[in-house]
Amino acid sequence: MCPDDQYPNKTQDQSIAREIIYLSYEEPLGVVLASLALFLSVIKLVVLWSFIQHYNTPIVKANNWSVTCALLASLLFYFLCSFFFIGRPGWMTCLLRQTVFGIIFSTAVTCVLVKTITVVFIFMATKPGNRVKKWLGKRLAFLVIILSSLSQAGIYVVWLATSPPFPEFDMQSQVDVIIVQCNEGSVHMFYLILGYMGNLALISFTVAFFARRLPDTFNEAKLITFSIQLLSVNYNCAQEDKLMAVIGGLTSPNSIQMANAFNTYKIPQIKIMTMPRSTCVESCHPGQSKFVQQGEPVCCYDCIQCPKGEISSQVDADQCEVCPDDQYPNSNHDRCIAKEITYLSYAEPLGIALAFLALVLCMNTAVVTGTFSMHWNTPIVKANNWSITCALLCSLLLCFLCSFLFIGRPVKVTCLLRQTVFGIVFSMAVACVLAKTIMVVLAFVATKPGNRMRKWVGRRLAVWVIIPSSLTQVVICLVWLVTFPPFPELDMHSQADTITVQCNEGSTLMFYIALGYMGVLVLISFTVAFLARTLPDTVNEAKLITFSMLVFCSMWVSFVPTYLSTKGKYLVAVEVFSILTSGAGLLGCIFLPKCYIILLRPDMNTREQLVKKRNHANGEVK
Repeated sequence: MCPDDQYPNKTQDQSIAREIIYLSYEEPLGVVLASLALFLSVIKLVVLWSFIQHYNTPIVKANNWSVTCALLASLLFYFLCSFFFIGRPGWMTCLLRQTVFGIIFSTAVTCVLVKTITVVFIFMATKPGNRVKKWLGKRLAFLVIILSSLSQAGIYVVWLATSPPFPEFDMQSQVDVIIVQCNEGSVHMFYLILGYMGNLALISFTVAFFARRLPDTFNEAKLITFSIQLLSVNYNCAQEDKLMAVIGGLTSPNSIQMANAFNTYKIPQIKIMTMPRSTCVESCHPGQSKFVQQGEPVCCYDCIQCPKGEISSQVDADQCEVCPDDQYPNSNHDRCIAKEITYLSYAEPLGIALAFLALVLCMNTAVVTGTFSMHWNTPIVKANNWSITCALLCSLLLCFLCSFLFIGRPVKVTCLLRQTVFGIVFSMAVACVLAKTIMVVLAFVATKPGNRMRKWVGRRLAVWVIIPSSLTQVVICLVWLVTFPPFPELDMHSQADTITVQCNEGSTLMFYIALGYMGVLVLISFTVAFLARTLPDTVNEAKLITFSMLVFCSMWVSFVPTYLSTKGKYLVAVEVFSILTSGAGLLGCIFLPKCYIILLRPDMNTREQLVKKRNHANGEVK
C-alpha cells in the first residue's frame, strides 16, 4: 500500500509523490480573483469619494449619510477580506477568513436593513402625532447596526473559543493531489454563522419587499429589494462538499521540503566495504578527508576536517563533497541537512504583531474618517479643507493596508505590487500634507487686500499639488516595472542554515529613486511647514505638520542604515515597521489634536473660538 502522501502509477509498480495544491497568486485563477477584488475596492473608494465630495447635495442627504458611509466602508473591507482566501492557508488566515468575512458582511447587510427600516419610518413619521419620528436619524442606525454586529461577533467568540479553524492537508478528496485547506473546526458553528447572515438578508428582503410601493424620493426600497435578491441567488447551502481552496502551483521550495518528507519512507541501502587497516594512522572518521603525507606510503595519511560547506559521509574519504545549495552540513560535517525556508509569515509572533498593528492603525484611520464625516459641518473641519483632509485619510488607510503585501510568502504578484503601491500611496499622502502646508501660507497671504492668490485657495490648489506629485511617482514606478520588474527569489547564501524567500527589487537604482522622490516631497513639506509655523493659523496646522514631518523624516533616516544592515525576513519587518510608524506619525500628529477638540472639547469647536484664536495669533505676529 502506498503512503498517504503518494499514489501508484498506471502500471501499479511505483509510488508517485502527490502534488500539493491551493488557490495561489501564481496561477491565472488566483490572479484574476485578486485583480477583481482590487478593482472592486478601487470602485468602492471612488463611490465613497463621490459621496464625500457631494455630501451636501439632496440625493446624498436623503440617503442617511452616516448609514451610507458605514455601508460603503463595510463593503470596502468586504472586498479586501477576499485576499484572506487566496494563498497558502496558514494558522492566522484560517482564523481570520470566516470571522472577518462574517462580521463585515453582517455589518453590510445590517446597514441595508437600517436603510430599509428608515424608508418605512419616514413614511410612518409623516402621519400626525406618530412617535416614530424620534427614531429617525443616528439613533436607529446605531441601535440596529451595533446590536446585529455584536450578535455576530458573540457567535464568533464562541466558535473560536470552542473549536477554532485550523489548516490541514486533505489527502482523501483526490487521488493524485494533496489539498492545503482550512478545517472549519465546527461545521455546525460555520452554518450557524451562515444562517445568521441569511436571516439578516431575509429580514432585509422582507421589509424592503413590503416597502417597495411606499413613496420614496429615490426609490430606495426597490433598489434594496433587487440587491438582496442578487445576494440570495449566490448562496446555496445544500452541497455537502467541505472543500475550501483548490488549485495551485508546486514551487521549488515546496519540492525540496516534500523530497525531505518522502525520504522518511525510503529504506537506506548501506554497503560496507572492508578496507585494509592502515599501519601508520587510524582510519579517518566521517566528516574528515584523507591527506596523503608527502614521501610516505599511500596508507599513511593525515585526517583533516572538512571545510565549511562540505561533508564526508564515508570512512577514509578521499575528499569532502560540497552540500547542495538547499542544504548545509551538520556540526560533525558528516551529513547534509535541508535548509529551513523562511519568510515573514502570519504564523510567527513578529508577523502577527505587525499585522495586528496594521489592523489597529486601519481601524484608527477609519474612526478618524468617521469622526470627520459625522462632524463635516463644524468649524474645525471646514477650516482644514475637507477635500484634502479626506484624500489624506484615504491615502493613509491604503498605506496601512499595503503593509499586508509585505507579510506572507512572496509571489510574483505581491513582489510587483509591494514597492509600487507603497510608493504611489505614500507619495499621495505626503503630497496631501504639502498641499495643506501651502494652503496655510496662501490663506495668510490672501488676507492682504488686492492679493491675487485668493483664487488659488481651495480645490484648485489641491488638484495642482496632489495630482502632479502622485503622477510623477506613478511614472517612476511604471518605468521600474517595464524595465526591471521585481520578482520572487530564493536567497540561499545570506544565512548558512536557512533559505530566505524574498523579493528581488529588479533594480536597486529604481528602488532608491522612488524612495528618494518621496524624500524630496517630505523635505519640501517640512521646509515649507517650518517656515510657516509662526503664521497665524486657526488650528495651528503648520506647527502640527512641522512636527509630523519631523517624526516622518526621523523614521526614514533611521530606516536606510537599518535596512542596509539587516538580512532575511527581518529586512522586510524593518520596512513594514517603518511604513506603519511613519504613517501613524502623520495620523497622530495631524489629526489627534483635532479629534480631541471635536469629541472632548466641543466648546472649542465654534466659530467664535476660532476667530478669537486667529485674532490672538495676528496680535502676536504684529
